[in-house]
Amino acid sequence: MVGKGGMLHVSSGFSDHGSSGDVVLSSSQSGSDGVSGSLSLSTGYSTAASSGIVTLASGDSKYGAGGEIIIHVGDGGYYNGGDATIAAGSASAAGFNGGKVSIIAGAGLSSHSIDGGDGGDIDLKGGEAKGESDNDNGGSISLMGGTSYTGYGGSIRISSGSSISSSSGSVIIQTSHVSGEGVSGGLILSTGKSNGGHSPSGSILIETGNSEGAPAGKISLTSGETSQDDHPGGLIEIITGYNKDSSSGSFFVATAEGGVNGDSGELSFSSGFAHDGNSGPITLFTGDSSSGSAGNIDLKVGRALSRDRPHIGGSVSLNAGDSYGPDSFGGDVQIGAGSGVNEWHDGGK
Repeated sequence: MVGKGGMLHVSSGFSDHGSSGDVVLSSSQSGSDGVSGSLSLSTGYSTAASSGIVTLASGDSKYGAGGEIIIHVGDGGYYNGGDATIAAGSASAAGFNGGKVSIIAGAGLSSHSIDGGDGGDIDLKGGEAKGESDNDNGGSISLMGGTSYTGYGGSIRISSGSSISSSSGSVIIQTSHVSGEGVSGGLILSTGKSNGGHSPSGSILIETGNSEGAPAGKISLTSGETSQDDHPGGLIEIITGYNKDSSSGSFFVATAEGGVNGDSGELSFSSGFAHDGNSGPITLFTGDSSSGSAGNIDLKVGRALSRDRPHIGGSVSLNAGDSYGPDSFGGDVQIGAGSGVNEWHDGGK
């Protein structure tokens, strides 16, 4: 046969003033020793063109809410709950891609100036664990790009929504609070290990966006506070990479150069104010060396390079702290050269 096969149409009854009838497709419950029957909804195989589309859609409503679509997998009484899998089709021919999976929330289409309605949310949430054991953990959420044998692996992009006339949305990544005796979850941001010969591991870039008519956004790195008397606040530690056969990584802190009519940015290091204890010290030192020379500390201010303006080079000020209490002394300024511990070498000048 060459023509098109016949169509099968199943429709419930219509009502002029009431609700239309339901359409129920279900297999019967099983007997005492069997399983309930499966329900398969599929289009046929195609040899010359695309296979048929499966459309699962609820109807529009003029004055009420659109109908929901609920996909619910059965519970397990003495076994695991059933899995829910949404998989796009694969492509076996050269030059063609695997199918895409799109989850898109509904739009708020009204242009009303007071309240046109928000766009719909998308919630991805791991399953709840109601057991009372320490091993009863909530379900995890894994987002992973696809594997590639010779090209790049798939990327993961998390981006907030744009706005035509207001601010773009925020991106918040955080672990949940703890109400019991545990600790809040950690937050790890890391790139993968590289095993490919001369290929470096991936970089981490943290930057704020540019601004045309206002100050650019700032980057704040703050550790947590604590209310315990015998515990300090959270530590911030930044350490460069280690190499067991060569040099460790360098660490640079610098402000950008100034524009044509502006100053370069300030660089400030200070410890916090102390109410009843001592304020924190600032320690600047280079590491020891077991077989080479110890590293230098160079403290130098910039030059005033203009030859047609009366500017001066930057100053160096080294001041000890004042003391206002009774029987107290101002701080000392001590500068000492290194000692020559070996008998064949003199001390520094």
